[in-house]
Formats: sequence, C-alpha cells, structure tokens
Amino acid sequence: QWLFATPDSTRAILNIGGIANVTLLPASSSTVTGFDTGPGNTLLDGHARKSLDKPFDENGTWAASGKVSDELLEVMLSDQYFELPAPKSTGFEYFNERWLRSKLTETGKA
Repeated sequence: QWLFATPDSTRAILNIGGIANVTLLPASSSTVTGFDTGPGNTLLDGHARKSLDKPFDENGTWAASGKVSDELLEVMLSDQYFELPAPKSTGFEYFNERWLRSKLTETGKA
C-alpha cells in the first residue's frame, strides 16, 4: 500500500506466483482488498517438469513455440473456482497436476 497507493487513482497489483493473487488499492479509501485469482506458474512449471524434464520453461521459449488451445482455455476457465465471489483463496491442493490432467483429458489433449 505504501509503495503503490495514490489518492487520485485506484490500482490493481497482480502477483503471478505459483498461485496468482491481486491486491486492489482504492483511491478514495484505506480499505485494501486482496484475493487469489487462480493458478499462476504452478501449472506451467509442473507441465514443464513433465514435458521438458526441466523445472520451468526458461524465457517462455517452449510456450512461444506453440499456440493457445481455445478449447482447453475455455474448459479451464469454466472451473467453479472462477465463479466464486471475491475475496477467495486457493492453493496447490486444488490447482495441481491432477487438476490440469483432468482438463486435458476433458478436451482430449491428454
């Protein structure tokens, strides 16, 4: 709050860690809100470990060589977690390799 808050504009700060989260800094209030938005690097890193035998996709090189599967993205975003109202919290116990595998299987991409 000390670093990013300003009295004349509302700001949203997104942290894309293992689980992504957002902090909302309203301009006209001292009430700060934050919550988990869903998986961040945890699914990407897990898939890199399985597919590349590396801890992560360095510089996004592997990801840049492919293209987005709109079908898979739609299935992933239809998960019940994204319908929950904020503030909300999640973690690796929910968004993990098993979760990703179920979405890949659902779209025939496993």
